[in-house]
Amino acid sequence: VDWIALVLNLVSAVLLGFALRGLVWMSFAGTAMLAAYLKAFHAQEKISNLALKNRKFLPMSTAWASQGLMAMMANRQQWKEMIVMGTNEWEAAKKKDQNLAPLCSYLGMAHQVQNDPHTAILWNERAIELFEKGMSAMSKVDAKSKVPNREFVDSLFMQYASAYANLASNYFAVNNFGKAKKNFGLALEQLERVKDNPQK
Repeated sequence: VDWIALVLNLVSAVLLGFALRGLVWMSFAGTAMLAAYLKAFHAQEKISNLALKNRKFLPMSTAWASQGLMAMMANRQQWKEMIVMGTNEWEAAKKKDQNLAPLCSYLGMAHQVQNDPHTAILWNERAIELFEKGMSAMSKVDAKSKVPNREFVDSLFMQYASAYANLASNYFAVNNFGKAKKNFGLALEQLERVKDNPQK
């Protein structure tokens, strides 16, 4: 038996398997992103649902799929459906997945609209915790920094700021004005790191 050839063939087979899984993930995520860009929302919804049903076959996070679906639900004001789906996704996914920060923000918003500030506080605090972990590498980035994908980075900072602002709103709703003021201030700090744009 040519052991060297056998080992090399096994290694090649494993690497090929990882490469194929990566291509499958890209076929889902890339197609969904293209559908969103083209505003083909029905196609995006079908692809995202299919990705979530087959998450165990995908090598990386499927947070992009749940977030896209929740954004569509928010536009349709399907708050109860958002809560059910988002909570199920949180339970099904790895809870330490830093990519789940926007999902937690959406859940906070849905509970806030449903007049449940205490639960909204819980989800917004989870969102902030995950944003902090995921964006720790960008701690020195400010509005003047030159970074790749500046629009994407600014989008993350604005989501981060939004989580703080929503948390502050909910603390205000339960008459905890000290924490409300503190979190509104933290929201403004994050916004100062974003380049000037109309949305800011």
